[in-house]
Amino acid sequence: MGIIRNPSFLYVGDDTATRLLQEELAESSLQVAIDPRYRGPDLYARDLLVTRLDGKLLLPNPIENYRLHHLFKLHVKALKMRTPTEFVHPENSDIGEGAEICGSSLQLATSLHLSHIRGATTVEGGNCHLFTMEGAPKAIVGINTVYITLVNLEKKHLMPYHELLEEAPVLEEHFYQARNHQIFHQFCDFVQYGISCFDAVKNTTCPLLKSKLREKFKKYNECAEVLHPYPYPFDQYSLPLENRDVESARRIAKKIAYVKTKIAEEIGVPLSEIAFIPQVAYHIDLETLYDPTNNTVYLQDEQQVIDLLREDPWDRFGPFIENARKRQARLPVGFLDEVEQEIQKIGCRTRRVAGHFEKQFEEIDANFLNGLCLDGKLITIGSKCGIFEEIFRNTLRKAGSQLEIRFLHNESLYDMVRESEAGIRCLTWLC
Repeated sequence: MGIIRNPSFLYVGDDTATRLLQEELAESSLQVAIDPRYRGPDLYARDLLVTRLDGKLLLPNPIENYRLHHLFKLHVKALKMRTPTEFVHPENSDIGEGAEICGSSLQLATSLHLSHIRGATTVEGGNCHLFTMEGAPKAIVGINTVYITLVNLEKKHLMPYHELLEEAPVLEEHFYQARNHQIFHQFCDFVQYGISCFDAVKNTTCPLLKSKLREKFKKYNECAEVLHPYPYPFDQYSLPLENRDVESARRIAKKIAYVKTKIAEEIGVPLSEIAFIPQVAYHIDLETLYDPTNNTVYLQDEQQVIDLLREDPWDRFGPFIENARKRQARLPVGFLDEVEQEIQKIGCRTRRVAGHFEKQFEEIDANFLNGLCLDGKLITIGSKCGIFEEIFRNTLRKAGSQLEIRFLHNESLYDMVRESEAGIRCLTWLC
């Protein structure tokens, strides 16, 4: 790993947030500046790179051929068995900006003379936490990164099959992933054909051609239903396996093991010290927060939102409670248990908290978890509702946190959170 360096600069992708952070960190050794790439509106710069613990920048391997982007996402969906993300962020549920756009980060690193490496993986800053415990490097990485990288390497014909491990443990989920993988490839060629000619055929007056197209899309929909079953709650095992293809499951297991090893190599953290966690949001920093003062990872828990808001004597938070119930109903059984188990394996404590309050679908009032832990402070975007802030503050206090929580209050930042879920962490990066 090399020397672990303390950052000197905090770059921000928003002019209002830059001003507020400069005020908050006026006595810090960190220099706060606007991101050189910022042209407005908000630039979610963290998703365009990863700052390693040794100070080097890791630039993600971009996904090409955006025209077939939804086909790429469907391929990823065929592999990710435990992550019903669509209800959180339908337009960008699997993949953030950093996996698609790498050129600006390369230009930035070059112009600022920053040490950097170009990765083979699609690790994004928003989908990983890098930190140290007692001087040892640790990492938490969202499992989507593993599957996106796997598909991207295969699409680009860069999967080094000669480097795959001789053996990798074959789990129950690998049989389902192998089944879905096979279904996907059975209709992949057809889907690409359908995409390329859809607009032309849509307007045709030829009955025969229309009939053929309808038949093709009927088959497509049948396959898509297998890959992404409805309704929720999401139960990936509700569709029985017709056969257990051991060899295919073994191949999937080997590819996943290789990708995890490659991620460890590129972020500079030993594989044994990385927790690969299931995720609900498209990035884990929207639903988790690492607290360096007590080595605890806070996890968004909808049940806590429900229970704590129910205590309001004036019953003002019905819409928030109802939305939390909807989000909770769409989670796989035992989701948070599995996340906690993975994180605890690397020595961190976990604590379930109410840190994300949403009034209506896609209208988020507060997401305190997407904040910055710097100089003993947690700096995060506040809420118009002071009760939410107090609930969050009390939760962290009970968990033994020593962080001084600083809520940033600004109308444009409130709007940003409501529109995108993103907070201060998404807007910033360190070097």
